Amino acid sequence: MASTLDAILANYTAAGDNTKDRILGAAFIVVNKDGVLYSNSAGRIDFAADARPWELDSFTYVASMTKLITSTAIMQLVERGLVGLDDDMRTIVPQLAGMQILRGFHGDEQPILEDNDTPITLRHVVTSHKTTT
Repeated sequence: MASTLDAILANYTAAGDNTKDRILGAAFIVVNKDGVLYSNSAGRIDFAADARPWELDSFTYVASMTKLITSTAIMQLVERGLVGLDDDMRTIVPQLAGMQILRGFHGDEQPILEDNDTPITLRHVVTSHKTTT
C-alpha cells in the first residue's frame, strides 16, 4: 500500500517547475481502528518552485469539504445497515415532517405554503438533489 500511495503523491503533486496537471501539495493519512497505517506528504505549500514542502500538518484553504465528510459519514451508516439511501428523512429527522414548502408570496407579502408530501431521501441529501419544485 505504501508504495502505491507514494507513487500517487509523486505523480500528482508539483515537483520543481513541473506543475502541469498537478496539484501543489497533498497529504495522505490512512487509519483504521488500530491506528495509522500510512502517512506521507508531497509537493509544496506555494506556487514558487522553492517554496517550503507540503507537510502532514500543513494548513491550507479548503472549500466545501463538509459535503465530503457528511457523505462519507452517511455512507458508513449505510454500510453498517443503520440507514438506507432511500430512507425518508422525515422519519430520521422528525422536524422535517411538519415543515411546509415556501412556494412564493401573495401580493400582500403573505407566504404561499404547501405541505411537504414528497419524501426527501438520504440519496437526495448526498447527491444534493432537489426534491421540490
